[in-house]
Amino acid sequence: MQHVVGTFEGPWVLPLTGQVRAPDAVLIRPDGYVAWVAEGTTAGLHDVLATWFGPAASGG
Repeated sequence: MQHVVGTFEGPWVLPLTGQVRAPDAVLIRPDGYVAWVAEGTTAGLHDVLATWFGPAASGG
């Protein structure tokens, strides 16, 4: 898995919604769709990671 960090200084504008607040974090699926968005929490992240990248490896 690659870790890509990016920034965007302008406003986030969504079709049909208009301008929205930028999320704290976003996970993009391999096919380019948004799989998970964070608003100050990691709730649901482990499930989404397991779905798209497989279960976590054991710690040993």
